[in-house]
Amino acid sequence: MQSNENMVLNINFYPPLLSNSFNNMQEKLIKSINRKLEVIVALLLELRLQEPEVHTLRERIETLNDLGLKPREIADILGRSNIYVNKELSKLRKKNKI
Repeated sequence: MQSNENMVLNINFYPPLLSNSFNNMQEKLIKSINRKLEVIVALLLELRLQEPEVHTLRERIETLNDLGLKPREIADILGRSNIYVNKELSKLRKKNKI
């Protein structure tokens, strides 16, 4: 009969294998959480944008910017290019809205 000491997996013997597996699991979990958060933000944005006073794409960009999102994040949420969002933000700054 084997002792419990012999049955324990020696993690030091397989560090690259366990490390890579753990990192892959972490990466998948982070991607999954990130995707769910993107959906939540999009749904909240839709609720906010159903209010009569916020309806144009520029106003959506302004709202997300006011919430502290970066241009890249705004572009991802709205399905637009980063260049487009930056141009709209620039126009808003020129009008002294931001």
